[in-house]
Amino acid sequence: MQTCKANSIEPYHYLIAVFKGLPHAHTADDYDALLPWRLNPNVT
Repeated sequence: MQTCKANSIEPYHYLIAVFKGLPHAHTADDYDALLPWRLNPNVT
């Protein structure tokens, strides 16, 4: 959560985006895309 705050990302929105994205992640790059500084929580 501190990493979200450091990257000006609302932690709640980040968690929603991560939980939506996790079932579709299959490769290391997919998981890497879910990191706070790479994820755009506004995109569903």
